[in-house]
Amino acid sequence: MDEEVSELIKESIQLELNVAELYLVFHHAFPDDADFWWRLFIEEKNHAALIRSVEEGFMPAGILPEELLSSSLDKIREANTAVVTL
Repeated sequence: MDEEVSELIKESIQLELNVAELYLVFHHAFPDDADFWWRLFIEEKNHAALIRSVEEGFMPAGILPEELLSSSLDKIREANTAVVTL
């Protein structure tokens, strides 16, 4: 797998996990909507698992649609930083 694609995949997984953690904070902070935030938390964890399956070779990189990955590693890193800062 191309090094840049590998980095994009790793950062994308981390972004999904970071957003999941943010939703978990919302789950605890807003008890009236806890079920809603919990479902979003689980969805983000599942997204990370799907992307991880690409990284682990369950889906050959050559058939990975380009639209599924950001074209900018820097943008994904910025998004990760922004979510963690929240």
